[in-house]
Amino acid sequence: WIPRLVAMGPDGTLSIVGNQRVGTLSATNGYGFLAGASGAPIGGPAPQTGTGESVFFGDIVDITVDAQGNTYAMDQTNSKLLKVTRAGVVTEVVFPFFDTGSAGYNKLAADAAGNIYVAERGYGQGGRITRVDAQGNATLLFNGATIDIGSDKITVDQLAVRPDGQAYFYSWVGGAVYRVDGIGQATLVAGSGD
Repeated sequence: WIPRLVAMGPDGTLSIVGNQRVGTLSATNGYGFLAGASGAPIGGPAPQTGTGESVFFGDIVDITVDAQGNTYAMDQTNSKLLKVTRAGVVTEVVFPFFDTGSAGYNKLAADAAGNIYVAERGYGQGGRITRVDAQGNATLLFNGATIDIGSDKITVDQLAVRPDGQAYFYSWVGGAVYRVDGIGQATLVAGSGD
């Protein structure tokens, strides 16, 4: 088992992904397996909902943990956002605006209210940030398709979200960090942006 992604939960428990398996590591309970079939090939069978080893993941490119300790995994191979509970139950979070084609390279973040933020890189098309609440309702917070920097559209290559939900992103187009306000406007906060 080779770990390759980690995310910290609100209680200090670490969620770990490696070899298409999701687990946790805590000071009190040690390592605990949650879900994913051992030895599943990368880019293998489409992810399933279910529990434990009955679930097959594709290539998980990022994870985050919500306020309740659930792990969210971005399966880029199968264009799915998956929720993995601490009991190992896997469900799909369905929402619009999702694209893992050439615009892919998705990043995840969470705020203290339990909202999940999905960043789509958007190379050549403009990056996007979508907020998904605990009921699965999606809100498009930012759409970079209308922002030109030279001959390129602004991308969303990294994502950070404060506990209060304020989103920040890094765009390699222009090499800058932006803050997203409540009406979808991006304000340059670091770098030149050109």
